[in-house]
Amino acid sequence: MKQVEKSKIVKWMACACIALPAMSLVSCSSDDDEESINTSPITVYAGSTYNIEGDVNSAVSSNEFVAIVEKNTVTGNHVGETSITVNSKHKIPVTVRPKYMIMNDPVTDWGASKATIKQKQTQGTLRQETSDMLAYENCGDAELMGYSFKNGKLAGIVVMVSISKMDAYINYLKERFAFLPEQYENYTFLGFDAYTLAQSTTVAALSIYNTDYLSCVYMPTADFKSGAKAPKINVQETLGIPSDMKATRELTFQLSDAIGISK
Repeated sequence: MKQVEKSKIVKWMACACIALPAMSLVSCSSDDDEESINTSPITVYAGSTYNIEGDVNSAVSSNEFVAIVEKNTVTGNHVGETSITVNSKHKIPVTVRPKYMIMNDPVTDWGASKATIKQKQTQGTLRQETSDMLAYENCGDAELMGYSFKNGKLAGIVVMVSISKMDAYINYLKERFAFLPEQYENYTFLGFDAYTLAQSTTVAALSIYNTDYLSCVYMPTADFKSGAKAPKINVQETLGIPSDMKATRELTFQLSDAIGISK
């Protein structure tokens, strides 16, 4: 994967953080007010909201990529776990669950061994195994989920999904990644699992593989920042599916619309 201009990504991530709703201002409250806060763990779906019960004078999210809060309203932003601190005193655990679960998430334990991945990848059927690759088929709505290894350690993942599943797959990805607001090179769209490169661990590169399939390549953010390329899975050899870049232009426009970014 070609390294994208760092200043451009940092600028986008800074804007993404600035665009979030402002936190409520801190104000004084009585002990009685403090005791009225419901500190039960919160579970909310991505895109949905939850109102904290009690006299909320201030509320701050420890990870706004996962959940944001304005006054007493918590909004699930992306799938994950975080916490909300209310009135500078009460720490409330927050879990954001997905609405879209078209497949089990790929195992992104970067640096893990093949044995570890085989133990954790419980969905689908192992179709092919080599010294540096594991390829699973029929993983939920994913036709193929391939794991690539370098020096025995997990270094990259590719997921192949039918074009007919485009809308569901895009929604699935958007619940887990924040995509750059413009198209990357070669009809590719980049998503990150955090609002800053320092916090991100995984980059997802989504593209049209041919007229029948979407392809999403996952790689460690550390490798992306260093300019390293993710080891590739030979999809054509594994599934017998040839790529077709000449036929992807119109489908890429559809993909842009589905992601909600500029073409």
